[in-house]
Amino acid sequence: MRRFGWSMGIVLAGVLAGAAPALAQAAPPDLKGSWKGTGEAIVDGAAASHPRTAEATPAGHYRLRRQDYVFRIEGQEGRRFWGVMQAGQVNIPMLGSLSSDGKWIYIASRDGLIDGTVTGEDTIELCYRNVTPAVMMVGCADLQRQK
Repeated sequence: MRRFGWSMGIVLAGVLAGAAPALAQAAPPDLKGSWKGTGEAIVDGAAASHPRTAEATPAGHYRLRRQDYVFRIEGQEGRRFWGVMQAGQVNIPMLGSLSSDGKWIYIASRDGLIDGTVTGEDTIELCYRNVTPAVMMVGCADLQRQK
């Protein structure tokens, strides 16, 4: 019986040694730089990035908008990053973090919450939400890194 236990220990050690690289976290992707794209949003009320006077298509009580965005990631330390989102003439500070696998993006800005996905080395998709007593809006944009 001792021989069986010793053999199982060697097998278990080998399995764990082989799994160690898979358990190690990869370095997060470098998001620094400028990312540009056009978003499509549905809006109720007015927000900094979607004022009532902006061009829009009526959709019942709501407005459908297209908006060009520039996300400037000014700094990054590990998974955490910071910068500015430019929507038209408005610049909105933002803070963000990446998931441990480097695939999911989470951002807080003064204009709402943004979640996203790293879809390629130079492409990301971001979707934002903002709900206050005066504003409701949701929108998504595919962004390309500018080189």
